[in-house]
Amino acid sequence: MVETESVSVPADTYGAFMMSMIMVADVQGGSEEHKNSPAVKWIGINLLLHLTNLALQCALPLILISTSIELREQPYEVDLESYTKLLVDNRNRTLPIDTPASILCETNKVVNLWIYPLVLFVWWSRMVQELADALWLLAVFINIDSLEQSFSSSESEDGATPFRRKSSVLSIRSADSWSSRPQKIYSLRESSRFVVALPDRTRVCAVGLVIVPKVILAFFIAWVGTKHLVFTHHTATLIVKAIVIQWWFSIDELLYRSYVSHENTQVIKNTSFRIRKITTPAFDHYGSTMIRMTLVVTTLAVIYYGVYGPIHAFRIACLEYKESLAGTEGLSERNMLLSWLIG
Repeated sequence: MVETESVSVPADTYGAFMMSMIMVADVQGGSEEHKNSPAVKWIGINLLLHLTNLALQCALPLILISTSIELREQPYEVDLESYTKLLVDNRNRTLPIDTPASILCETNKVVNLWIYPLVLFVWWSRMVQELADALWLLAVFINIDSLEQSFSSSESEDGATPFRRKSSVLSIRSADSWSSRPQKIYSLRESSRFVVALPDRTRVCAVGLVIVPKVILAFFIAWVGTKHLVFTHHTATLIVKAIVIQWWFSIDELLYRSYVSHENTQVIKNTSFRIRKITTPAFDHYGSTMIRMTLVVTTLAVIYYGVYGPIHAFRIACLEYKESLAGTEGLSERNMLLSWLIG
């Protein structure tokens, strides 16, 4: 017996559009039950919601870049290393307040620099969740049975096709057996529905129109959000921004809950993909967690201490410069966390 697993259709605009493509493919495949149903009209409505979601998830970060992030990034683009050296060389002297290094240093109000990697860790954890969901759906569409191969396999077993060549793509196989032959035609009246085979064209469309845009947008939003956080100069603002910008990843769920009808949400809720199990027990219990944690920590180290390393070095020099002017004992970045905990 082949072990199988079920993967739910996502409850967002991506999942709604994906489900509409599956239902339309079912009708085009010759399903008598769905020919007169409203399922065929899903494709237009859900396509509109899908495109609206893509437009919002792309446009809002772009607007933020052009109106805010670029303005805060510009001062760091002009000879930042010389600014850092100037602050280090003048720890015991006061620089003129109108010098670019002094102005930029005064702009940075975050005292505990460890807050930056902490907040970015939370932000990238949200991104890796979105990316993992997209890659898991990709694995589903790669491993789900091809409808064409299912018919071919059935013909080779007994020389006769159990259903006509044009037949329902949404079929149900019994939970305790796995064969190439569907035992039951998919029905909207079923409380639980399993998609066990899809036409190749539907799989290609789902990957190209749903999964690929989802992955691209995840990286794009993560990049914009990282810049937005790195170029924030106040502790309270930094924490609030880290919470607020996660809303970008939730636009698809917001549109889905706001505009998809109750009837259609119930259909999506009760529908799952049934595929051969592709993961091991080790991966299910701890492997997935370790991979995600490693990815986030590695990405954080490369981006914050690598790509934005000069900015981090400037802020350390700026803090030491301010502390020397105030006549206080300088705090290195290593003991900043300890001193904050002590109070």
